[in-house]
Amino acid sequence: MKKPAAHLSQLVGKSVHDIDTPALVIDLDAMKRNLGRMAEFAKKHQVRWRPHAKLHKSILLAKMQLKAGAVGVCVQKTSEAEIMVAGGVLASWVLIPAIILFVLGLLIAMVF
Repeated sequence: MKKPAAHLSQLVGKSVHDIDTPALVIDLDAMKRNLGRMAEFAKKHQVRWRPHAKLHKSILLAKMQLKAGAVGVCVQKTSEAEIMVAGGVLASWVLIPAIILFVLGLLIAMVF
């Protein structure tokens, strides 16, 4: 993992009130623990775990979810799917049925 920029390193250990927003602030140990728990739960119950990336919108975090055992990530918009796929998260699903139907209609129109 890359080292944070110098100006970000100065914020380590300080109050979250010192951080300009919007900013994604993560307790990495807690996140790794929670990813492990969720992956274990999914495996135990034979569930194909596909978390929603809407919360973090981060390629890095999506890859961490995949590495932990997720089969992919869900996104809300096609633009989010484009970003995930461009970043190497190839298992991205768009969740809005209207968009899926629209894209399907385009594909059908192209074929026929």
